[in-house]
Amino acid sequence: METFICRADDFGLSKAYDLGLLDSLASSIIKNVSLLVNMPQLKKDVHQLLSYPIDLGLHFNLCLGKATSPNPSTLTDPSGNFFSSSYYRDRMQKESDPFREEDVDQEARAQMEAFIQLVGKKPDYIDYHVFLTPSIEKALQKVAEEYNVVCKLHFKKEKATSDRALFYERKEPFSTWLEQEQWPKEETTLLIFHPGFLDQDVFRLSSLTKLRCTDHAFLLDQEVQTYFRKQGKSIRYSEL
Repeated sequence: METFICRADDFGLSKAYDLGLLDSLASSIIKNVSLLVNMPQLKKDVHQLLSYPIDLGLHFNLCLGKATSPNPSTLTDPSGNFFSSSYYRDRMQKESDPFREEDVDQEARAQMEAFIQLVGKKPDYIDYHVFLTPSIEKALQKVAEEYNVVCKLHFKKEKATSDRALFYERKEPFSTWLEQEQWPKEETTLLIFHPGFLDQDVFRLSSLTKLRCTDHAFLLDQEVQTYFRKQGKSIRYSEL
């Protein structure tokens, strides 16, 4: 039987997205949900996650919304907003790691403390939103060690929402995607989802839009659920 970490990212992004993600938990495939602690919607919705038998993670974010740390840094504009992902992608064409290590370290600690304040406990794991450069990885490993939190940032095989985009376009049965892949038997595979509904905030904040709805449909598909009951074991980060 194949073993998977099935993770849903971006909780806190918007009201509609969070509603869709919560709805997708009915399939029992998602065992890990990653939180954007700096997004205002999270404070309104996080209590709805607490009754589910899942792990909750810190989705470390440096390119969406406002910084959590109150101290000025190179990560934000004068209003305290993070620079966009497109801004960093442009910079990374010229420099491999445009993030200043001291500022990343400061923000990692601020987001960890924000998670604890919002959820009432430490995260079960830490992962990252969009970018993982050497400075980000070093900061996350450091804060994870200090807080004694799981921080597994690399898997032998990983598949994200964007990796399913072309398959989704073909409109084949969702379970076909699972059946045609070669999954390692001895190691855990990471499957990343962004299952949710859309509202104006999603379109304003993210370039990933319609695929979120398709991820939601994927997880609630009966044949996909049957696959996970018979062939694929979905586990939490805390079970690694």
